[in-house]
Amino acid sequence: MVDLISQWRSHWLVAVSVRIGSGATLVGVANLISTLSLFAVSVTIGRLAGATNLGRYGLLVVVGSFFGGIIDFGTDRILTERLAQRSPGWIAAWWGVVVVKGSTLGPGLVIGLLVLAVDHVGFVLLVAIQGASLTATLTTQAMAVVLHRLPALALVRVGTRMMALAGIAVVVAFHVDLGSIVSYSIVLVSIADLSGAALLGAYVFRPDLTKLDRDDWNQASIWAAVRAGLPLGVSSLAVWLYLKLDTVILAGVSDLSTLGTYTAAVRLAELLGGIPTALYSVTLTALAELWAGDARRFRFARDALLTATTISMGLVCMIVFLLATPIAGATYHLPNAALYLRLLVWGQVFAAAGVISGASLQVSKKNSAVAHIALLVALVSIPTYTFLIAFFGASGAAIATTALYTAILPIGLLLPATRETFLPLLVDAAILILCLLAAFVALIVAQRNGPIPIAIQVPLASVAYVAVAACSFLLMVARNRRIETT
Repeated sequence: MVDLISQWRSHWLVAVSVRIGSGATLVGVANLISTLSLFAVSVTIGRLAGATNLGRYGLLVVVGSFFGGIIDFGTDRILTERLAQRSPGWIAAWWGVVVVKGSTLGPGLVIGLLVLAVDHVGFVLLVAIQGASLTATLTTQAMAVVLHRLPALALVRVGTRMMALAGIAVVVAFHVDLGSIVSYSIVLVSIADLSGAALLGAYVFRPDLTKLDRDDWNQASIWAAVRAGLPLGVSSLAVWLYLKLDTVILAGVSDLSTLGTYTAAVRLAELLGGIPTALYSVTLTALAELWAGDARRFRFARDALLTATTISMGLVCMIVFLLATPIAGATYHLPNAALYLRLLVWGQVFAAAGVISGASLQVSKKNSAVAHIALLVALVSIPTYTFLIAFFGASGAAIATTALYTAILPIGLLLPATRETFLPLLVDAAILILCLLAAFVALIVAQRNGPIPIAIQVPLASVAYVAVAACSFLLMVARNRRIETT
């Protein structure tokens, strides 16, 4: 028995899974602190300043996130990949990050200051500040993964975000105008994130980077790194477009109060979105090393990660679906947000699967395929959001968001370059549907003689879900073992 356990622990796939799991846990802790702090800020705004100001805050966050998420034009991912492979060309990718982000952020901040000085409107400046903090956070997170400095990242993230929350608490305690809480919150959180990035860069990353081999860099090598990242940058632009377009369109056709209620549901769903975010950098690093060493093991690891992530996320999303009303009522005191949350939560299953699929495609040198998928989804998103929001309002926005996340699967199957990556995900989706059917059938049977308490519904549905998932997992393990031996 001991020998069997030792053999199991030493299996390469188990080692990769443990590495990704432990790394994702550390990134997840750091992201959880960030997410929970932003969640606390939005709850504070929602409770103290009302749904209208929460809608204004949500719009600012969406536009700032869009700006901060796309301005690297893919150079962050090229830097991550080269550092993971310890390529001497990492220095050119680093300067590519600096050049691209600096040339975008500088004019953005200047324009924001000019608008503030002329029209006394701080919207553009707040967007630029938030974009700067987000893009700095993304870069530091990626570097912490490849340099194995995740504990330092988590520690610094906790410290800086706690300082930001303390500052917001002081603002609230001094009874600042409720409308100004939104601006103070964004500025304090952005300053905290930028300070954390500066500390990590100066005292944690720099000593490690000086020990790495590096090529001589010049303008040509920098532009080569920037060009390599362009397809990924286009992909990021498209992804952020279809992720954030719902809030922008909804803001144009509805009032801020409705937008605020929808924002509450989005913030609750985004608590689960931290899982895919935590997975990306760690998965990219592990898969890059496997691809360089053994393409066959790379494919096995990718498929196993897709299965585990899809089924696990399905269970978590089902639990949130069942608890949507108490969650929305206990946090924002906006019970109407539960309707949107039930619709939004299922998109997170395919968001997680999309992260792993995208990382594997990037590692296998299919950056253009990643861009093609994102562009197709983005093109579909415009008419989808426009039609559904026009006819169904915020409910239409939630339905469209989940549908667009799910559209990654059929689009990936249609493209020849990505079909091999997405075929295993099709099997995982079928298993997910079986698990969910088993869970909801169990609930229907249990409630034939009347409703049962939610405290019984959740464990009953979870047991049924896990039972079907376990049977499916054992069948897949047996099948993969036969394939691996042959």
